[in-house]
Formats: sequence, structure tokens, C-alpha cells
Amino acid sequence: MPAIEFQSHMGCSEGSMFVDENTLLFIMNGTVEITYGNITHTLRKNQCAFLKQDILIEYNMRCDQ
Repeated sequence: MPAIEFQSHMGCSEGSMFVDENTLLFIMNGTVEITYGNITHTLRKNQCAFLKQDILIEYNMRCDQ
């Protein structure tokens, strides 16, 4: 498995995903709201978050207008 992987998502969406590996999420544009349990974090452009492995998160990606 690669040590560094780049993924790009264009557009606005929401949903949930299971994070099976430790992941560093970096926001290049827009805003992402991440919910884990009863904790919600909002990430904006040029911010990052470390997501621990084996968790289920809900996300809401909002595009810049």
C-alpha cells in the first residue's frame, strides 16, 4: 500500500464512510463538516484533520460559492 495517496473530490456531497486506516485529511477548497459520534468538526480551506483508523464518520462537503 502507498504511504501517501492523493484523492480529489470535485463537487458537493454528503454521506458516511468507514475509515479503515489512519488518514490525514487536508482541505484545499471549500468546507467539510465531519461528525464522529456526537462530535462535529468543521474544516475550511488549508486546514487538516487526522482521522484515526477503524471509525465511522459522517461528512458534508460544501463548495465555495
